[in-house]
Amino acid sequence: MSVAEAGSPLINRRYLVLDVLGRGGMGRVFRAFDRVSERVVAIKTPHDGRSAGPGHPMVEEYRVWSALTHPNIVRTLDLDRARRGPLPRDTPFLVLERTRGAPVHRVLAPGRTGYRSLRAFARGALEALVHVHATDVVHRDLKPGNLLVTRDRRTGLRVQLTDFGLAVTRGSREEPGCISGSLPYVAPESILGGTVDGRTDLYGLGVLLCFLSTGRLPFDGTEPEEVLRWHLDGTTPDPCATRPDLPASWGRFVRRLAERAPGDRPRSARRALAMLGCDPEPRRRRPPRTAEIATLRLAIDAVRL
Repeated sequence: MSVAEAGSPLINRRYLVLDVLGRGGMGRVFRAFDRVSERVVAIKTPHDGRSAGPGHPMVEEYRVWSALTHPNIVRTLDLDRARRGPLPRDTPFLVLERTRGAPVHRVLAPGRTGYRSLRAFARGALEALVHVHATDVVHRDLKPGNLLVTRDRRTGLRVQLTDFGLAVTRGSREEPGCISGSLPYVAPESILGGTVDGRTDLYGLGVLLCFLSTGRLPFDGTEPEEVLRWHLDGTTPDPCATRPDLPASWGRFVRRLAERAPGDRPRSARRALAMLGCDPEPRRRRPPRTAEIATLRLAIDAVRL
C-alpha cells in the first residue's frame, strides 16, 4: 500500500503526497504538492521510527544542508514533523526543492558517455564540493543516486548534489570498520578509522567517474570483503585502459582522485577543478540560518508532547 493510499494523502493539511521518488537504507523520498507555495516539492522521511526532536539525526542534516546555497546543490526548504496525514505521528521530514534531475547513471550511459559530457559532469560535481567543503563539511556519500543530472539544450548538463544524511565536520573519525557511506565508493581512510576531509569526497567521485567512463566498477566481485580488499590494496583505476578513446589526461585525472593515500589526491576540490582546466565560480554569501528556527520549533513541540 502506498503512503497516498494509507488514509489522507495530505501531510499536515499542506503537502499532498503524489508518489514515491526513491527508497534507500536511510529513508524514503516522496513527490508532493505544497498547497501554500503552490509548487511541487520533495519530502524526505527517515526509516528509524524515532519521534521528531532536537536530537534527531535529521535535525543535524537540516542544519548542515540549510547553510548551503549553490546551483549545484539541491536546496532544502524546511524541517517539520508529521501531525496529520499518512506518516506516523511525530515523524520528522525535510522539505526539499523538487529538481528535474535523475541519478547520473540514468542520464549518462556508463561506458558509452563521451569525454565532453564526463568532463561537464565532473565539473558540476566539483563545483558543488568546493561550496560544501568551504563550510568544513564532508559529504561522505558520493554515489550515483546522490548526484542528479538534468540535460538542458541551452546550458548543457546541470549537476546537483543531494542527501546530506551522512555528512560530518571535517576532521571527524569513526571506529575502524564502522563504515558510513556506500561501500563501492567509500574511501580507505573511512574504512580504517582515519580522519576525513574533502579528499574523502574526491575519492568517491574518482570511483564514480571510473564507473561512468568504463561501465563497470573498478573491482571484481560483489562480496563486501572483496570490495573492501580492493579499496585498501587494489590497483588504482585507469579508465583509459578500457576506453582508449578517452584522453590520457582524463585517465590521469581519475587516477589522482582515486589514489589510496589522501596525500596523493588533489589537496582540494578547487585544486581538482584546476586540474580539469576549470575556474571555480565565485563564492556566494551564505544564506540566513534557518536551522535554529526549525530546531527550536521541534524542541517546543517535544515539550508540549
